[in-house]
Amino acid sequence: MQAAFGRRCLQLVALNRSDVGGLPWSTAAAFSLLAAYFLLVPLSDTLALQAGLELTPAITAVTLCIIAAVTPMYSAFVAASPVQSVLPRFYILVAALLLLFGALLSLYPRNTVLGFSFVVFV
Repeated sequence: MQAAFGRRCLQLVALNRSDVGGLPWSTAAAFSLLAAYFLLVPLSDTLALQAGLELTPAITAVTLCIIAAVTPMYSAFVAASPVQSVLPRFYILVAALLLLFGALLSLYPRNTVLGFSFVVFV
């Protein structure tokens, strides 16, 4: 089955034979990222609504400031790291932060500062 899949992929797009083995893994990773995103956004929206509609401009402004501050740090991290280790390290960091948010939100479900932080993080 995998050999037939690989042959079809090689015919459809310009893939090397060495790329075919990792294709199912990369497809699974992309699916998992999209699935996680579609699970996290409604949770983030709910927490934003719990914080109150009057905080929407603040959430937007803080998110913009954090993106402006983190982008140069991420660029420096990518430039200093080997190419093969960038995504695994980044995914480990994001997974650890999501687990931390999950633990804190289960301990303090009504904490608006924590909810605000999660909304900005997502």
